[in-house]
Parts: sequence; C-alpha cells; structure tokens
Amino acid sequence: FSEVHVTLLEAMGSVLPMVPPDLQQHTIDVLRKKGVDVRLNTAVTAYDGNDLILKDGEVIPTKTVIWAAGVRAQDFIKDCGGEVDRAGRIVVEENLLVKGSDCVFALGDCANFQHGTERPLPTVAPVATQQAMQIKANLMALISGKTPDQLGKFVYHDLGAMATIGRGEAVMNGPMPVLGFNLKASGLFAWIAWMLVHLIRLAGKYADFTVSIKWVLNFFFGTRLARIILSKLE
Repeated sequence: FSEVHVTLLEAMGSVLPMVPPDLQQHTIDVLRKKGVDVRLNTAVTAYDGNDLILKDGEVIPTKTVIWAAGVRAQDFIKDCGGEVDRAGRIVVEENLLVKGSDCVFALGDCANFQHGTERPLPTVAPVATQQAMQIKANLMALISGKTPDQLGKFVYHDLGAMATIGRGEAVMNGPMPVLGFNLKASGLFAWIAWMLVHLIRLAGKYADFTVSIKWVLNFFFGTRLARIILSKLE
C-alpha cells in the first residue's frame, strides 16, 4: 500500500464531534501518524470522475472518492403518509407513535424524535435499540387495552461514544453511573473496550467466536479474512 495516499476532507472544524476536543485532536494525530492527510474546514464543491474540486479552488486528482454525508431514511418512508423532515425521517410523538397515528410506530434511522432535545436524536445504534425496547412495551400496552395517551414516553439515555481509528487505537467517552464519573480514554485500552462492547452486542455465539478470531488475526498479523468480491467490470 506504499503507493496509496489517503486524504480526509472535513467541512467542519473538527472530527468526531461526539467526543471532547482532546480526543478529537488525538484522533487527528493518530490518523496523521498513519499517513492520512487530514484537512479541516475544507469543503468539496464538485467531482467529475477524475478531479475533486475544493471550495478554495484546489483540485485533487483521484478516481476513488468515499463520501460520508450523514444518514437518510429509505426513500419509501416519505410515501408512508406521516410527516417527514428534510432527511426523510418520520416525525414521532414522545411515545414513538407516528404523528397523527394511534397504532403505527417508527424508530431508528427512519424516525425524527425531538422532544426535550435541541436537535433530533442521532441515527446511531444505541438510539434504535433503546427505542425498540420502549416500542415493545408500548405494543404490549396497546394489546392489553390501553389507549395511546396511556403509553410510556421514550427517554434516551446517552451511553457515550466510541470510535476505532486503526489497529490498537480508539477513543471513548461515556458516563459510568455506578462509579459516578465520566470515563474518557484513548489508545489500546479504548480499542479493547470498543471490541468488547461490539462483541457483546453481536447476536449469537457463532458470530462472537468468528469475529473474535478475525480480530485477533488482524491485530497480530494484519490479516483480514473478510474480502469484498467484485465481478470484473466490462
């Protein structure tokens, strides 16, 4: 990979906005140490298949562009009849019922939940899993004869944020209710914690075992057992 050059262009003034500034800077330092050209406050205005055009007029020749611009709901969601936001997410009530409905719920990436928060909840897994538990309880309540106004209201509990930034490197920041303080870490400890959390979240013992083996091989030998197979382009 000596001939591969990676440039990370970020329109905002920081990376990983969900973690404190010192962890953001640690992430940038690690990426740059790995050879990644990290550029902040850099916006892209156009791409013609050969050249990436930046807002300041700079041209970066490349045929490989990976665009990460947030999450949108599936297109069919907007045709389901509920009120949607500009990202195509259905606006939901505090009990996660679709606005104007008494029996249809929405959660996760397709739901806009903004009750007691400045912005809608982020489209991340912890939000979806917690919403699923609340919807399960509310569905059982409806089945038992309760009315929509008697359903439980969803309250999101922020579990913090974790991000891996390469082999043996990660950042984490989150509450520790039992100990009464916030745990903030980076480096190998955070990376191991990231792996353990994701292994716990995997469904099934077979998945836990196979993923564990792959991660061990990757850590010690740089071996990746999973490959993407593409058919030959004509």
